[in-house]
Amino acid sequence: MDGTDELLIDKYLSNKLTEQEREVFNQKMQDENFVKEVVFHENLKTAAIIEGREKLKEKLKKISQTNKPAAITIFLKGSIYPLAASLFFMVAISSLLYNISSYNSTNFSKRGCGAIKSMDWTNSIMTR
Repeated sequence: MDGTDELLIDKYLSNKLTEQEREVFNQKMQDENFVKEVVFHENLKTAAIIEGREKLKEKLKKISQTNKPAAITIFLKGSIYPLAASLFFMVAISSLLYNISSYNSTNFSKRGCGAIKSMDWTNSIMTR
């Protein structure tokens, strides 16, 4: 068996034969030795795929056993102080905004109808 036969078998196994190559391949399949080579290459390819899967499984298993989840690792590497400071500022700003809005609504209710009358005055100017 020469290199062209091996190339032909590889193309056959990867389903990349041209029409001419398919005709040559079918003619060569009449030879018992060629058929044995094709079967050998099929088995070799299958074994390589299975071996690759097993190695990948082993690597993934080792990674999952030795490494912590990424989010926890990143959180533990950094300090907790920036997170606490950010949370503090968010609460402080929220509290400040809430107090300002409640102060404005309190002042509006103390003004009573005067504020509403001034709004009516604005509307009457706009309609003229």
